Amino acid sequence: MSLSLGSPKACLGVCHDLRMIDFSEFFTLFVDVECHMCGSYFETNIASLQRKPIFTIVKQGKAKCPSWLFSYLNHEEIFDSIDAYVEHLVKLDSGEISLDARWVILRIEDLVEAQNSLVM
Repeated sequence: MSLSLGSPKACLGVCHDLRMIDFSEFFTLFVDVECHMCGSYFETNIASLQRKPIFTIVKQGKAKCPSWLFSYLNHEEIFDSIDAYVEHLVKLDSGEISLDARWVILRIEDLVEAQNSLVM
């Protein structure tokens, strides 16, 4: 069964993808310059509009990243491999690399504290 762009099942898939961006704290884009990735580029635009950190892995290497993507990306957050990307995430998690103002992280402890302060 093939899906057309106007089919309800295709729409549900797109809506699901966009909703996942809403819930995410950051966005990861995997770029294969030999593949037409219009959906992924649209999702990148949505993540950018939501001011989310966008991390990009370019299969063919950072030097092959499409030039127009640099308007959405921090060049220090474009990686040549998954290993380099994971290393960066570990440094963010450990505090070796500081989180900047783009990060909005909801911790359960903060939510419970906020709720308790409203009750009192």
